[in-house]
Amino acid sequence: MSTYQINLLLEALVGIYSIQELIAAEPVVLSLVNHLGFDCEQAEAFVAGALQLKEARARLRDARQGHLYVQ
Repeated sequence: MSTYQINLLLEALVGIYSIQELIAAEPVVLSLVNHLGFDCEQAEAFVAGALQLKEARARLRDARQGHLYVQ
């Protein structure tokens, strides 16, 4: 799998699933195994990566909203 394909899959997972769904992991992992033919370890790695990406973006969004700029 190319880096481009990995990025597309991670972005799709981040866009489709909520943080809670990614934390629950099992239904998402089963979906990747059943529909895309991944083995369990690969699917778990993708779900973990998507969760980390989604959480990092949420923290970044929160940090940006917390700043007040005065001119």
